[in-house]
Amino acid sequence: MFESLGRGEPEDWLFPSNKRNGPLTQQAVAARMARWGREANVRLHPHRCRHTHATHAIRRGVDVFTLSATLGHSSTGTTSHYILAEPGESSSLKLG
Repeated sequence: MFESLGRGEPEDWLFPSNKRNGPLTQQAVAARMARWGREANVRLHPHRCRHTHATHAIRRGVDVFTLSATLGHSSTGTTSHYILAEPGESSSLKLG
């Protein structure tokens, strides 16, 4: 997941580990995010960030094919599960 974002020198890692050479593990990132969330009184975890990124990208006009590639999905069907429906944007409301 996050490891693929930084391949290179330790200072290039998005979440560098101060205990080993390389990035934090996925579990360490999730634990750290959960702790930050508790401190802010919100539920925070890496997967929720993926949902948020996908939702904001679609709202800003990113097409599902580009988003699918960005998220590393082999199918746009998988990507569509990340997109949160907005009740006020229902196609039935736009049909009249």
